[in-house]
Amino acid sequence: MKASAGRALARAVPLLILVPLLGGCAAYHRWQSRPAPPFPRMKPGVAYEIMRDNPGMLVLDLRPLIEYNSRTGHIRGAQNIPLNRLPYRLGGIYALRDETILVYCDSKECGEQGMRLLRASGFDATILLEGGITKWIQSGFKTVLPANLVGGRKGEDERPTQPARPPETKPNPRPEVDVKPPPPPPR
Repeated sequence: MKASAGRALARAVPLLILVPLLGGCAAYHRWQSRPAPPFPRMKPGVAYEIMRDNPGMLVLDLRPLIEYNSRTGHIRGAQNIPLNRLPYRLGGIYALRDETILVYCDSKECGEQGMRLLRASGFDATILLEGGITKWIQSGFKTVLPANLVGGRKGEDERPTQPARPPETKPNPRPEVDVKPPPPPPR
């Protein structure tokens, strides 16, 4: 009796080891075969390089206007179309549907909703800024603040500056100033 119990145990031990391993493999394969996101996401550094190489590129800020003009500012050249207004404003940007468009918001859900709407409307070259404006600022990239927040008068050109990072409260007091080129020499 002892010999048969020993043989049964000897056969059971490999099974006890294999069952969790096979279960783990199945979980790994399920994880690997999960669907890829339906649209590309770019880290702020990569998005900055794309914007630098394509200066006329459309950048869409999907935040409400009050956030677009807030202390965090917005990316230079960004066009503000709030997410709730995007379906009604697609006609104005429809001619750019084949161009690369960078989209950002302040939350993952907002950006993904905007991307789904743009993709469903034929904007296939859209890119989502990973982490939105918060990640852009935390990565050290500058934003543009309205003139009234940097000491200018309303209607003046917007000046880029480094705003307070979202968890901080002290803004950087050194705004960038655009320099005008010297006049051409007389002939």
